[in-house]
Amino acid sequence: MPFPRIKIMKPLVLNGVGMRALSACFNGHCSNISGHYAGSPDPNYEDQQTNSNGTLWLHFILDKGEQISEIWNWSNMVRGKGIVFRTNKGRIWTCSRQPLRDESIRWAILDPTRWDHLADLPPGEPTTIYLEESWVSITRLALHSEAPVQGVKEPPLETVTFEEGPVNKKPGYFKHSEGAHCSSALLAGLATITPCWDKTHGHAREQEEGVWHITGLILRYEDGRARVLGQVRLDSLGESLDVTARDGISLKHVWEKAMLENVQLGRVGGDGWMWMPWEGSMTWWFDNGATKKIFHKDE
Repeated sequence: MPFPRIKIMKPLVLNGVGMRALSACFNGHCSNISGHYAGSPDPNYEDQQTNSNGTLWLHFILDKGEQISEIWNWSNMVRGKGIVFRTNKGRIWTCSRQPLRDESIRWAILDPTRWDHLADLPPGEPTTIYLEESWVSITRLALHSEAPVQGVKEPPLETVTFEEGPVNKKPGYFKHSEGAHCSSALLAGLATITPCWDKTHGHAREQEEGVWHITGLILRYEDGRARVLGQVRLDSLGESLDVTARDGISLKHVWEKAMLENVQLGRVGGDGWMWMPWEGSMTWWFDNGATKKIFHKDE
């Protein structure tokens, strides 16, 4: 029997005192967005309805003094509509999949007619938005505000190089026309790295079910900033690694299993290991239970 498509209107307070991060849940579509506030409990991740492929969580950590300033959505021709946030510091958080290399449908979001500028949030004060959520997706967003004039501001496009993305083929259980998620972060000036762990779902070609693997990393910098790569749940974090005395990081990514098996500080030799120095950036392509590709890029 299919799940009933129950819909609820959920308030989400943005830019309140003590807001430090946002999380988004995906069950195929983006089905939930939550705010993290100092002194408040983190989301109960198990409350979210999961499908057979598992549930994916994105996490976005705000800098000191950073606030959400704009909300957009776009019809990406890949997976329905995506919600995109831009901050007062110009950073962009895309709550949607992005097209893969070799797809017939490219960045349809480059077409300005596919963008809808939903809201400009007032600076320096909290704003409550209302999300119509269901087990399937967020279907509507509402707030008490004047609608922005369309076409005045440039859409919040992330800089993604598709030629460096994963090829559009296995491993990975999802339909390849649906794309994948992408995140990127600089590696210079790091203080600690914290891995997020989860068990595999066994959907990739040679991936066994129930094997622990790393789904994402939290990178904390010496100046107090933090960035997220891949998927992160705050209830699944491992031990933080002090990186200040090492010259880089080694990652063991097994392409056939679509999983990151391990990370070690310093250089590690052997099959499947890649080493990245503390310079340039790391880019991570991923989807539910599958790490599609990780690569280093000189800036």
